[in-house]
Amino acid sequence: MPDVTPLTEGVIPRIMNGEDIEAPILQILGVKKIITAESERIRILISDGQYFNSYAMLSTHLNFLCEEEQLKENTIIRVDKYITSIESKNDVSSFMGLTVLHPGHQVQKIGEPVNLLDAPASSAQKAAPTPTSLPSTSNNIFSFQT
Repeated sequence: MPDVTPLTEGVIPRIMNGEDIEAPILQILGVKKIITAESERIRILISDGQYFNSYAMLSTHLNFLCEEEQLKENTIIRVDKYITSIESKNDVSSFMGLTVLHPGHQVQKIGEPVNLLDAPASSAQKAAPTPTSLPSTSNNIFSFQT
């Protein structure tokens, strides 16, 4: 396995609480198409190595990443732009810009993440250290790095 960019461990609770985190590094554990009468959306299961969460969606202009099979299981991404909709029960993050750092076939699952919804609230809030972010190499919303 090649050198893998470390995940921003413990950052998912902060993202889901609406905190603006610069360029978090996450791993995709699963991808699911959701087809409605109006559109096709992509729901992704994300992990920071400590927690996982299924309340993340791709912005529709990034659906091509799934069509081109760039967002497979275990893929490491840098989230360049996102928004979190904080609602009473299910907070949802929409990823509007991301960079693929390591394709899924090059990486194994990192850590033993637990479901954010099952984690005690106090440990999920304390668990997120200040992230290490990478400088952006492009002004594009999407770029691919091998």
